Amino acid sequence: MNRTTVLVVDDVPTMAEQYAYDLKRVGQYETLVAQSGREALDILEREAVDCVILDLEMPGMDGFEVLRAMERRAFRTPVIVYTGTGNYDRCTQAIRLGARSSKTRSSGSAWPARSPRCARAPAPTHRSWARARPCNS
Repeated sequence: MNRTTVLVVDDVPTMAEQYAYDLKRVGQYETLVAQSGREALDILEREAVDCVILDLEMPGMDGFEVLRAMERRAFRTPVIVYTGTGNYDRCTQAIRLGARSSKTRSSGSAWPARSPRCARAPAPTHRSWARARPCNS
């Protein structure tokens, strides 16, 4: 049986590794970790990824630019974004750029393991972004 592969993208190594660990332990997912937007795009070019968990706030190529690059490259991988700021407008902007849903880091440590079920849902369309769930849903 093939397991769902989740790419965790966060510039803070301890955060990325903790989310990857939780996904493996609680959700039984395969995980890959990228510590930058560019590294994430490289992984998406060469690996079969079912879902991406993406930090919006990263130096260099931030999560918003990753979402734009994924759209330009026609990647259809579902994305869940998260942010430590809790800024609703930023979450909504990410949804408009194609993210499936968003969370804040204050959502608790278990949310990554429950979230990749979005990988089995159909890819969002520009009309469906309003139905997506911004921050803490």
